[in-house]
Formats: sequence, C-alpha cells, structure tokens
Amino acid sequence: LRTAIAGLEHQFIVEARDEYGEQGAVGNLLLEGGAAVSAHGLNQDDEIEVIVDDNLNGTYTASYTPEKSGTYLLSVLLTGSSMLHDLGNFAFGKRLALSHIKGSPFLLKVVPGATDPGQSELVFSGILEQVTGRDLIIDLQAYDANKNRRLVGGDKIVAYLSSSSNVLEIDTS
Repeated sequence: LRTAIAGLEHQFIVEARDEYGEQGAVGNLLLEGGAAVSAHGLNQDDEIEVIVDDNLNGTYTASYTPEKSGTYLLSVLLTGSSMLHDLGNFAFGKRLALSHIKGSPFLLKVVPGATDPGQSELVFSGILEQVTGRDLIIDLQAYDANKNRRLVGGDKIVAYLSSSSNVLEIDTS
C-alpha cells in the first residue's frame, strides 16, 4: 500500500483481527453478519475509487485502478459491524464504531504507467523548419495512457524523417 502504477488494477486484502491478533473477532466480540470495510484515496486534485468485496470469512478484498499519478492518502476503514457479545447463555448486540485499520491512512504514491506513443507529444519552439546540415533539436514529452507525464527516461525512441511527406514518425515500442 505504498506505491501503485497508474492505469493498472491493484488489490490488497484486509483481515479483521482483534487486539490479540485473533482473526474474525474484536476482543470478546465475535463478528456476526460481517463487518463493513471501506476505502478511498484522496489528494488535492483527484480521488481513487476503491471497491471492497466481503469474502465472508473475516477478510475483505479491495481493488482500485488509479488513473492520475501523484501522492494520495489511502484510508481503509472498518465500519458499523454487527457484533455479538457472548456471556455464556446470554448474548446482546453491539455496534462497532467507524475506525481506521492499523496503519491507515496510508501514504500512496501513484507513478505514471508505461509510455503511450499516442499520448506523447513533440515539443519544439518556433517553426519546424531547418537548414540542411544543421542540427534540429526536438524534444519528446512522453505520457502514459492516462496522460500522466513520464518523468524518467529509458524508453526506446525511433524517429524517421521523410522529406517527401514532411512527416516525423516516432515509435516508442
């Protein structure tokens, strides 16, 4: 829960445990009817939707696909669980208050995905004309499929310049 890649689905599992590390219980309160786990990621510009599925065994699978790169606070909460307190032959119900799981909220860094040639752009100033025999410098700004700016290099870039069509083709595969 520290790093994610934009455009890819990520999953994590939440396991309900009590203060003694026992699964499926909170203290002497046994989970009955399933606890509810919710999660969401927020930063100043975006929100990450997290879908949580109850596995009906005290664990919950959370799935999310971040689209925008950046730093998020990912909150994972245990909410309003129906509880049963067992006192021998007597039982009474309790509600568990909304609370963060251990370590929540998590600082999540979402990094850009792989370079997408269709989203990448040529960057140059002025007119795209040059005199024969002189260098022409054009920058390529790489972006991922969600238009997140790639901040690291290393992609293979192949450029073809054709004088007949005046087209510069770039292949980042």
